[in-house]
Amino acid sequence: MKYDSPQLKALLEKIRAVEFEVGGNGSILLPPELESADIRLGRGKYRIGIGGLHSSETKVMHRGGDDLLIVTGYYSAIILNQGLPSGGGVSSDQTARERVSFSLW
Repeated sequence: MKYDSPQLKALLEKIRAVEFEVGGNGSILLPPELESADIRLGRGKYRIGIGGLHSSETKVMHRGGDDLLIVTGYYSAIILNQGLPSGGGVSSDQTARERVSFSLW
């Protein structure tokens, strides 16, 4: 992985240097060194978290042009399509599938 931005290069080095631990419930714990690792990309501010960058705005609206693309249930669909557990067991996975399916109609 390689970045041009000095800020992203520094963040990547910080991530590579830190030790990640697995909690008692099997989930990966966010190391304290990364808890305050905020980053600015464009006009957005993001936090590093388990799984990647997370936006930090409370409300946002993006306007598109003629090539507008509406994305619904994006992360849920990724988790379900990869066969990963959604965190709540089999019945929770079925519920998540139903929600993703419903949100697409």
